[in-house]
Amino acid sequence: ISPSQAQEMQKVRVGLGYLPDVQFAPFYLGVVEGLYEAEGLEVEFRHGFTTELYPLLLQGQLDFVVGDAEDTMVFPSDPPLKYILAMYQHAPSALVSLTDKNINTVEDLEGKKIGMPALYGISYTSLQAVLRAAGLTEQDVTIEQVGFTQVEAILSNRVDVAMGYINNEPIILKNQGVAVSVIDAGSYNPAPGNGVMTTETVLENEDVVRRFLKATQEAMALTIKEPGKAFEASRQY
Repeated sequence: ISPSQAQEMQKVRVGLGYLPDVQFAPFYLGVVEGLYEAEGLEVEFRHGFTTELYPLLLQGQLDFVVGDAEDTMVFPSDPPLKYILAMYQHAPSALVSLTDKNINTVEDLEGKKIGMPALYGISYTSLQAVLRAAGLTEQDVTIEQVGFTQVEAILSNRVDVAMGYINNEPIILKNQGVAVSVIDAGSYNPAPGNGVMTTETVLENEDVVRRFLKATQEAMALTIKEPGKAFEASRQY
């Protein structure tokens, strides 16, 4: 990149609503492969809980946040947050349990202790959808907030089943040689799933937004095409 181009690089600050994790592989890959740079963007990531990141977005300290689609409706802001890029075809939520717990259908949840990362966001709305599909209410189960320790909570029998992401906890447990049962909770939740949020103020700079979305979509396509390359890029983060 030439010195003149370097001076024109636009800094873009992106909040990633979780710990550094392979679920954000497209964003990491976009930086490593120079896809953002090709659009004249210098991307800076900040990881954290979305409840911490959204206030920074609204204060103008972040330009985009990757979080749950429902947050545009439930997070208090005026004007409201804007959902501008879907990353999944449906909510990636999954209920994970050890196979010997015999939790194979949504009806099997009755009377069980369910570990939840928190009682908000896509995990919570997916739980509500699953319970409704089974003809159950929250009073028919025991809900325990375990944060992002779902794997440990499952292995220690702290809970019978835990809500996680279908591309996260089940894979971690299977790679440890643990036999698990997985219920695709996201298939019960009609939400569009996780994606990119921003504000009306950021959207006023339409050119930058379009360039960021273009590079991100290219990075998502490359992640699907070459997952090994995306995984290696994620190691850097």
